[in-house]
Amino acid sequence: MDPQIVAGYTKLILAIVWHKDGDEDLLPLRDGDIETIQNKLNWLEFEFPDRAYKEILTMRFDLDGKGTRTLKAIGQQLGVSSECVRQKQIKALRFLRHPQRGWQMSKLFRSVLERRIDDLEDENERLRAELAKEMKHRMSESMKNRFGDVSPAHISIFDFELSPRLENCLRNNNVDTLGKVLQRTERDFLLLKNFGRRTLNELKEILSEYGLSLARAE
Repeated sequence: MDPQIVAGYTKLILAIVWHKDGDEDLLPLRDGDIETIQNKLNWLEFEFPDRAYKEILTMRFDLDGKGTRTLKAIGQQLGVSSECVRQKQIKALRFLRHPQRGWQMSKLFRSVLERRIDDLEDENERLRAELAKEMKHRMSESMKNRFGDVSPAHISIFDFELSPRLENCLRNNNVDTLGKVLQRTERDFLLLKNFGRRTLNELKEILSEYGLSLARAE
């Protein structure tokens, strides 16, 4: 659908719901949304006390894609003054904001926005999954480049850059290979002597750099 028409309906809905214009980016409308709004306005048109209301809104908010018309241009077309057009526009918006009709537009606004939020959340979830997959692949490559195809059971944990405290804790508890580390859960480490939360976080951070993590508690 013509972006001009989309922008026009966006302005109109915002003017009805929030009583202000000029916030096109706040409500991302799609073709299906526009058709729903058009049908709602067509239905409400029969209740307008003045049939000129719909025509004025169409020209003032560019609902037909022909450009936003000035009050003067609309007045000349309708054979009335600019002030008369302005007053009719105010009355038309006030009519649509009336509690008997405004709730319908507010409900439509929320449903449109909620659907778009759901779409954005789904898209973000997809992007996060792709990013996690890519990071895991890169980390696996980094692990392979450093240690080759050696099994974790044969990789010394002390080949990693450990702080003296973390290294001493692992040595004192006979945790000397990557395999032994990966077999344990967070709780297992916290039960070890002198192995606190700070030490655990350091270990987890080192593992995460290679796409690895501790075992999950069952």
